[in-house]
Amino acid sequence: MSNQAPVPALYEYVPEAVVAQLRGVSEAVPGSPAMRVVSAGAAPAVEAASKAMLTPDALAFVLAVYRRSLQLPAEYRLSTLLKHRKMKRREINRAGRRAVESGAPFRDVRLSDGTVVLGYRDDLKHIRDDPSWRVDKFPDAFDRFHDTITGPPTANIVANALKSGTSFFMVDFEDSSTVAFDSVVTGLHNVTLANRRELDYTSASGKRYTLLPNDDDGNLAQMLIRFEGLHLPNAHVLVDGHPMPAHIVTIGLFLFHNYLALRKNQRVPAFYIPKIESYEEAQYLAAVFEAAETELAMRVGASNYAPYSVRAFVIVENVFSVYQKEEILYALRHFIVGLNCGWHDYMASIGAVHQSIPSFNMPPKSNLRIVIEHLEAYQMGITEVCRRRGAIPIGGMNAMVPPQPRRGVQIDRNIFDKIKAAFSADFWVQVGRGLQGVWLAHTKLAPVVQQLIKEHKAKLGGRSYADVAPRIDLNQITHDKMLVTSLPDGRPTVA
Repeated sequence: MSNQAPVPALYEYVPEAVVAQLRGVSEAVPGSPAMRVVSAGAAPAVEAASKAMLTPDALAFVLAVYRRSLQLPAEYRLSTLLKHRKMKRREINRAGRRAVESGAPFRDVRLSDGTVVLGYRDDLKHIRDDPSWRVDKFPDAFDRFHDTITGPPTANIVANALKSGTSFFMVDFEDSSTVAFDSVVTGLHNVTLANRRELDYTSASGKRYTLLPNDDDGNLAQMLIRFEGLHLPNAHVLVDGHPMPAHIVTIGLFLFHNYLALRKNQRVPAFYIPKIESYEEAQYLAAVFEAAETELAMRVGASNYAPYSVRAFVIVENVFSVYQKEEILYALRHFIVGLNCGWHDYMASIGAVHQSIPSFNMPPKSNLRIVIEHLEAYQMGITEVCRRRGAIPIGGMNAMVPPQPRRGVQIDRNIFDKIKAAFSADFWVQVGRGLQGVWLAHTKLAPVVQQLIKEHKAKLGGRSYADVAPRIDLNQITHDKMLVTSLPDGRPTVA
């Protein structure tokens, strides 16, 4: 075992004592002496998934991608990026305490080297000011309204979501799924079986869920994989005795097992990137995708490989990425399709950066009017930069979920009508701000969003989404609105 961990910050999420126990029960990977794997579990479904997913060739591919990421310039290595996140948060908390003591506005927060933490970075101004660049052209299948259903990678949800009638299915290995290794492995197995049209699962209640060769590809949603955040380890996959970054394991195993099946189905591998904060983190992920494609080309052969076939979407879900969204587009320009409004986590991040200011008050999510209005600058900023740079601006999650029938519980028939009305109101607000997509959390809302899209297209009258994008006054996208220093009615959020 190497004494120096390549990414020390990963040990903040899994203690050394736990890793030591896992090392003791790990098994060597044939052909990759530096690599060891811990069993995902003894349940029959988990054993079958492990046998299919954790093959020596697949793990060698993952290791090769990881090794390439460790050779990046120091400023783009994962260890540096995670260390920088901690530095930012320490400085923000210090700046907040200074603001409380002095009464000065909470803004212009910088690191000791002068790098802007909250705000537009001076050192990246040349990217923002250069009008010549745009993101690479992406496949026509992505040039549409992005009605995206989301859910964890369980077999029943994978089957139902892909057949739901929506255009896209974001398979979630992050927020709605546990990072436990058995969930990761079985989830990857489920999506692989789905892409190979071999998914056939029967639940404990006897209900069957399938995705088989006779399913019409033209009616299936395109699959998008949201992998784990950059900060999370996978301690069941060890390299030189240390945990691997969870996102590299998930990205690598998915690409290795699904690239050719997707190509056969005339689809491309596509990912949703969560929790990203900076231009440098985007550069790192671009390098990971490039490393994965380089390794893929060597394994599948030139005739089966198309450069820059991986596609990605970035969820703008914190105040740091809001200020660097244009630079993030630039760093990922060969891979990226669009930016998504992850407004729930964005609101949480605003609260987090103000945690050392006791007088700060966030508007409650229950007050939908205030929430929608104070998000305007955030959403319009995403629309403006995407339209200017050739990417697609995508709206966020409406978390309305229809009540589930339960034995002995009477469901009010009017509840679903109320949910539809709230979902529709949010839809029209988002498209009115130029956003070309929404997320939904349940298959029962798929027909609702399809009808709304039909109405929206009728209003477009044959014009493209970009042609009818609202005129945006950049003077309205201000620092105060980004950080929610006041509410729409003028009340301050910081006393």
